[in-house]
Amino acid sequence: MCLITLAYKVVDGKDLIVAANRDEYFQRPSKTADFWDEHPTVFGGLDLEAQGTWMACDRRGRFGVVANWTETTANANQTKSRGDLVKNFLINDKNAPEYLDTIEWDRYRGVNLMLFDGQELHYANNRKGDRLKLDPGFYGMTNTHLFDHWKRAEDGVALLKEAVHTNDLGVLIDMLFVNEISDSSEVLGFNFSPCFIVGQTYGTRASSALSIEQDQIQFCEQTYGPMGRINGRNMQTIKLNEGKDK
Repeated sequence: MCLITLAYKVVDGKDLIVAANRDEYFQRPSKTADFWDEHPTVFGGLDLEAQGTWMACDRRGRFGVVANWTETTANANQTKSRGDLVKNFLINDKNAPEYLDTIEWDRYRGVNLMLFDGQELHYANNRKGDRLKLDPGFYGMTNTHLFDHWKRAEDGVALLKEAVHTNDLGVLIDMLFVNEISDSSEVLGFNFSPCFIVGQTYGTRASSALSIEQDQIQFCEQTYGPMGRINGRNMQTIKLNEGKDK
């Protein structure tokens, strides 16, 4: 499970603002957000088990994030890591529509994918077959279709709308630490999950906030251990390449 909230071209001077929670088993090895050794223009976390990433950006002002699509079955052909979808986008020169054309969707388990190529924000999944160029606005992506009414995504977007004009990414990190349900009458199951998951073996492992601006990206990540224990906070200012395609 994951929660990704985005404000796309709604604040002057900021192309994209993102606040996201990554939920995962605590035993799965991963590396906190940093520049990558093999691709030093890319900044983000790394899944050390499959060598992909759940969320990352680069010095060209590009960004990608992925969320699993909730399902209980898989087939033998679905062998590729969903974390490769973001990684491969950021290490090549294709724009978002061109890159989406290259994906062998049937080789992946259910996935939601959001890509910003410095010009446009695109959403795609391999369960409904959507490929959408998104208009400016607020979006909440979790483990079902982007436009499904899941309480977790709607609560996250409501929080982002209240905090979107802040220049302090720490405010966006703190807002994601919400471990309650705003309306307990909603249907049970994954939809019933709060923004922040507290658990001993599985839970929210990182909260990340990002702002893509005219000449820089501001990035903040806070990591957690079991039961919501705070491990540390990482702040990074990433200067964008001169002459980047805007």
